[in-house]
Amino acid sequence: GPGSEDVWEILRQAPPSEYERIAFQYGVTDLRGMLKRLKGMRRDEKKSTAFQKKLEPAYQVSKGHKIRLTVELADHDAEVKWLKNGQEIQMSGSKYIFESIGAKRTLTISQCSLADDAAYQCVVGGEKCSTELFVKE
Repeated sequence: GPGSEDVWEILRQAPPSEYERIAFQYGVTDLRGMLKRLKGMRRDEKKSTAFQKKLEPAYQVSKGHKIRLTVELADHDAEVKWLKNGQEIQMSGSKYIFESIGAKRTLTISQCSLADDAAYQCVVGGEKCSTELFVKE
């Protein structure tokens, strides 16, 4: 509709923490769809200094199986944070396994269910990379 393009311009300038507030303000109900389009618009981002190897744009896993999300960092000692739909993932039982080997940082999600179908991010300092995990029945 009219003015709908403005929201893209605003989102392109906005930090991800603001996306939901902006989406709500503009009546965007499909936030994930919107983020996908946004990701497409952001493809021309500058080369990362924190990540030698980023997450794939998307991963797929069958229900009940496990999936590994792996990044490689420029700084072998850097700490990473893993986020699911913008919320930091905490260690909990054997659901999530965090590994750090050399430059590699891996998040293993075991026993995947439809609740794990989400957007994931790996954050290092001020940089982040994102992926979509699709869980199929």
